[in-house]
Amino acid sequence: HLEQFGELLVRDYLCSKGLEKTMAAFDEELSAARAEPAAPSASVDAWYSVSRMLDLPDLLHFNSLAPEKRYDAILEVLSGFEA
Repeated sequence: HLEQFGELLVRDYLCSKGLEKTMAAFDEELSAARAEPAAPSASVDAWYSVSRMLDLPDLLHFNSLAPEKRYDAILEVLSGFEA
């Protein structure tokens, strides 16, 4: 699950920063590296499984209530609250 969760974090970060060309390159490299694409249900399961372990729903909630510095990407939320 960790590999799929990591891919989703990277996608979220690239998307939140508007890095469409980088996202396309990322997708292209992943496709070339894999023998077969990951099943969408596996990605969803990975996301929920790992996000629960990290208490991500609460972190995202606290981020949304932050009066000063709110993070756009989930990776930023994780690193901002872990620092």
